[in-house]
Amino acid sequence: MTYRSQLFTSLQNGQIRKKEWVAVRVNKSCLALLRLLQKQGFISGFTPRIPTSDKAFAKRKTRQKELSMVWVGLKYKHKLPAISQIKQVSTSGRQSYVKLDYLARLPFYPCWILSTSQGLMTHEQALRAGLGGEVLCQIQ
Repeated sequence: MTYRSQLFTSLQNGQIRKKEWVAVRVNKSCLALLRLLQKQGFISGFTPRIPTSDKAFAKRKTRQKELSMVWVGLKYKHKLPAISQIKQVSTSGRQSYVKLDYLARLPFYPCWILSTSQGLMTHEQALRAGLGGEVLCQIQ
């Protein structure tokens, strides 16, 4: 299981369980994805430290690798999760690429996240920039 798929699974499971924070292992590309999710309003934020509001985790003496572990704050709107479903489109064995003309035909809901030559962006931003790329995930 890759870091990206673990991230998606942790976010979705945390939202189902109505958790405030979830701990995920990340790499450089996952951190860029978390920044984009925060900018789009799907998560409240992320931090490499244990959040002080979660006393159950703060009391435990967990051993974590500081650089590869982050705590992601989950976001809820009217007690409903901001991320109801997240699907990984491209995997390590199957990459899905889209051209610019196909991007124009994609619906604006759900949100599609693409990896382009200028970094990670939503399909709306890629359409405005005139770029195609690899479709990483679909978020509803």
